[in-house]
Amino acid sequence: MAFLFSSPKKQTEKAYQAGKSALYDKHDYAQAERQLRKAAQLGHAEGQRLYATLLFLHKKDIPAALEWMEKAAAQNEPHAVRRCVELYSGEDGPYEP
Repeated sequence: MAFLFSSPKKQTEKAYQAGKSALYDKHDYAQAERQLRKAAQLGHAEGQRLYATLLFLHKKDIPAALEWMEKAAAQNEPHAVRRCVELYSGEDGPYEP
């Protein structure tokens, strides 16, 4: 008998891909926020980084953005690690996810 529910890993990846598509392809920031928040809360490192980026650039919620960026960096997501180093070392420059 087939399982009626997909695995948590598949759900997490599905939320991440849906959020990424909503952000980059459709420019639907509300949908991107919902899906990326879900992926981030489920522990998807790239989802956490992208959610942090969305919070920073579109919501201007810097404290929340830093919190999620740190969570992604703690999982060794390379872009998040780089960004945290830049932020905490005092390097100025444009924010690039």
